[in-house]
Amino acid sequence: MKLISGQVGIIANLVCINQSTLPMKNITRFLCITLVSSFIFSLTISKAATITSISTGNWYAASTWDCACVPGATDDVIIEAFHTVTLSDVASVGSVVLNTSGTLALSDNTDVLTISGDFTINAAAACSIGGTIIVGNNLTNAGTLSGASGAICIAMISTNTGAIVGTLDFCDATPPPNTPFIDNNTGTVNPGFVTYCTTGACTGTGIAEANIQFSMDVYPNPAHDYVTVKIEAPLSPAVTLVLYDMLGQEVSRVSGNSNERIVIERNQLPDGLYFISVYQKGQAIVSSKLLLE
Repeated sequence: MKLISGQVGIIANLVCINQSTLPMKNITRFLCITLVSSFIFSLTISKAATITSISTGNWYAASTWDCACVPGATDDVIIEAFHTVTLSDVASVGSVVLNTSGTLALSDNTDVLTISGDFTINAAAACSIGGTIIVGNNLTNAGTLSGASGAICIAMISTNTGAIVGTLDFCDATPPPNTPFIDNNTGTVNPGFVTYCTTGACTGTGIAEANIQFSMDVYPNPAHDYVTVKIEAPLSPAVTLVLYDMLGQEVSRVSGNSNERIVIERNQLPDGLYFISVYQKGQAIVSSKLLLE
């Protein structure tokens, strides 16, 4: 927060000096001297401010921001072009704007950024989420929203004209009835790795509870010859299961219906870690890891 300085003040010091009896005259003198001195001190008064990045740095480093301070819960934050601001803790602000070529990064799954207002990612800007971002109003993404096993929770309207990539749980409290569960989507969504309110990261925020929930059981896991998948999806029953390898390449595809058991045969696939993604109407709704050995 920015600070406003005021001036006040007079202070009085009472100094009493007791002088002992003078040896020659046996006279006791008591001298009381009152010293009055004036001084000025500062009062700090906080108010909401617009705080802008001036360099790449940590969110909690005062040198990152033009106010030489750390943004507070009511402040509006702007991350400027070519600045990367990394949050490695918990923080709350009023709103966040990422200007063109600006970057916000939450590096760890314990990092949480709570935005009471809007979160705006402008064209060519980027946000990487390893933790959780909670948006109290609207999300507008015209840049790149990238998940690193993170989550974003949106209370009101979500708009994507950019790209949503990586492993991200996207949870909108006011979703449309069909996938992708983004209010206004004319951009791209990474197939196979973007899910919708499945990790529980938004539980307790009031956002996940309002959304549509999906679940997937994969067994046995680890698997040898085949794997059985059961999906609970409350919308269209028709689903497609796609198996990806560690490079993100599709290696198998099976169609079926939700609430039924679907079997994926191994078919000579080598040992290793794979990802199963479930699609409805061309959009991923839930994903899970699978180990073949």
